[in-house]
Amino acid sequence: MIIKGFNCEFVSPVSAARMFKAGVVDSQNLSPKIAPAIIKDIVIVEGDGKAGSTICVNFTKESNFGSVKERIDVLDEEKFVYKYTLVEGGRIGEAYESATYEVRFEPRGGDGGCVCKVAGVFDVYSDDGFGEEEIGPLRDAVVGKYRAVEAFLIGNPEAQSKNLLRNSQPEEEEEEMITKGYNTQFVSPVSAARMFKAGVVDAHNLVPKIMPFIIKEIVVEGDGKAGSTKRMNFTDESKISYVKERVDELDEEKYVYKYTLLEGAKLGEKYESSNYEMRFEPTKEGGCVCKMVGTFNAYTDEGFTEEDINVGKNGVFGMYKSIEAYLIANPEAYA
Repeated sequence: MIIKGFNCEFVSPVSAARMFKAGVVDSQNLSPKIAPAIIKDIVIVEGDGKAGSTICVNFTKESNFGSVKERIDVLDEEKFVYKYTLVEGGRIGEAYESATYEVRFEPRGGDGGCVCKVAGVFDVYSDDGFGEEEIGPLRDAVVGKYRAVEAFLIGNPEAQSKNLLRNSQPEEEEEEMITKGYNTQFVSPVSAARMFKAGVVDAHNLVPKIMPFIIKEIVVEGDGKAGSTKRMNFTDESKISYVKERVDELDEEKYVYKYTLLEGAKLGEKYESSNYEMRFEPTKEGGCVCKMVGTFNAYTDEGFTEEDINVGKNGVFGMYKSIEAYLIANPEAYA
């Protein structure tokens, strides 16, 4: 592949925080409002709008663009950095194999404004099939979007929060969630490195092999690292059909794995969200301590009981004990 792209910037009198909040965090609401002739709507088709989510930008008939689908790779509200990858639409598969974008809003000292830096990288099929004539309009479209956001914010200095950007309609007061969860651990004679490699890095291959009576397959979208998603399809004998998870952190040096449930189980029924964390801490004997934490934002206290929590806890606990048993019986595996 041949790498091509663009890298440009502009100085804005608007603060980095306001530009990021309006142009990135609340883009799905603001962009169709300030560019109705081009953008019909922006829909989050998967996820919560943060890293790992997928959004679909639907353009108007007059724009002749159809739609594009993008995966959010990084959304850093502290450093004001946004990175995303084109998944569908545009000229992907035709002129280029992949396209990634990065937008940074760097605060300027003194005047309270920022420098908006925009970059695009394309893996093109041929040098002559994708030149400045094609790159220019893509660059101008991205820069034009943030220029339009800038113009809106300059013309509406009071627009600093989401509800002000949404036509000044106050948001309904959200019900306070109840946080519940579990925190458990077990000591294993198997090393942290082997447990992590087998139970996290290669889990999509190993787990269906050692637990075929429960798990049919695990399908990974992405490279398996942070931002990827995993769909675990269960057998017909299981009480649930599948769950879909987003990988939030996968640290192969510290043996830490964090993920969020996106679909399945009791999500949306008994709890609004659930997050999990696995840590494999080495012991001086050469084994490890496997620590498991699950956190649930439940709708009601009585609607999500200790029994519900134990079902999730025992499922995760049992899976890693099965992995441990496999590694003990196969000392050469994942060594």
